[in-house]
Amino acid sequence: MKSILLYLSICFVSFNVCAENGEKVLTFNYWAEAGPPFVILSDDSKQSISSGILKDLADLIARRLNTSPLFINIPVRRTDSQLGSGSIDINCLTNPIWKDNPDAYDWSPPLFKGADRFLVRKSDEHEFATFADLNGKKLGVYNGYIYQEKIMDMIKSGDIDAVKVSGIDHGIKLLLLDRIDLLIDFDTLLNFKIKTSYSDQLALVDLVAETYDLYCAYSKKTTFDINQLNDALTGLVENGEIKAILSQY
Repeated sequence: MKSILLYLSICFVSFNVCAENGEKVLTFNYWAEAGPPFVILSDDSKQSISSGILKDLADLIARRLNTSPLFINIPVRRTDSQLGSGSIDINCLTNPIWKDNPDAYDWSPPLFKGADRFLVRKSDEHEFATFADLNGKKLGVYNGYIYQEKIMDMIKSGDIDAVKVSGIDHGIKLLLLDRIDLLIDFDTLLNFKIKTSYSDQLALVDLVAETYDLYCAYSKKTTFDINQLNDALTGLVENGEIKAILSQY
């Protein structure tokens, strides 16, 4: 906790320096443990974001507003309070249904669609076409995460044997060891793992658990004009720049 607070203090000091120098910065939060391709950390520091979808998106938004982005590493559980207080301006790659009080923030137009998908061993790639095919299977899940209603009902009834995993790498390890049959996670994360490390071993099944739109949430205390923020993001969507970011990963 002490190290996190120290880091946040450094970030806020940096913000003040920028403000004193006459430059208005746009503050974004990130979660260091989010992992590639959303957050890619620099080699020399586990707290510094160097690249990834979030940084690329933030850079484009800031450029359209003729300002500079500032990235603050904040644990997920503290994101909403920091956004509400105005300590950060924007929380991107989120959804109103994931917020306890979505009306506490202003919202961007949808940026792109995401989905919860199932990762399996390549030999099982075509074994799961309907939810009924999940009966009797061991599914890697994350503690505290609420999945699509049908999946939650099947877990509750015992039709699916839910196995708690600590992260995507842990889930993949169990999958390769044949200790689970499927792992459910965000499609962008799973596709990145397949593309970079497991193209011959793992695959996504045709069955999609759930799809949803991803947005940016704005602090109601931001000093940036909401209409300008929305215009910037709409432009990025319409001219294909967000799609281009996603295609890189």
